[in-house]
Formats: sequence, C-alpha cells, structure tokens
Amino acid sequence: TFSNFTVEFYVKITTDAETDVRLIAVGNDGQGDLGLFERDGEVSFGLPYAHAKMEGRLPRNEWIHVVGVRSANKVELYINGELKAEAPVN
Repeated sequence: TFSNFTVEFYVKITTDAETDVRLIAVGNDGQGDLGLFERDGEVSFGLPYAHAKMEGRLPRNEWIHVVGVRSANKVELYINGELKAEAPVN
C-alpha cells in the first residue's frame, strides 16, 4: 500500500505519434504499480486500486507541469495547476 504522496514534474512531449506515452511507471511488472500514462485518447494517473482519467491528449511541443496526488481518500491529476481528474481510492 501507498501512503499519501505527490509526484510532480515538467515534461515536453515532442512526438505527435498516436502511440502510448509513458510518463512515469514504477513497479516490477512493466505496467507499473504507480503510473502516469497517455493512451487511447486519455491521460491516466493511478495506482492498482484507483485511476484518475482525463479525456484527451497532453499538449505537444510545450513544457507542461504535471502533478499526481494520492491522499487518504482519492487520487488527483493536475495539468498546469488545474485539476483535470480525480478518482476515489478503494
């Protein structure tokens, strides 16, 4: 299990490819116990038991600020300081 935490970073995505973009993946199985991904037309920040999902793609060719937060009862995804998605922790 995870305690409360925040993951924060800047990223500049320079590809327009329609492939998956793995921004963070932590874990032993290749998929990640903690992950922040862009795939299938949505951005997802999550853990095995909670996923905050935002429709759409991240901006391209510009620096963006990405923050994922896990608190006692939810996970949240912020893009450039704006809350884009949240989900309850089960």
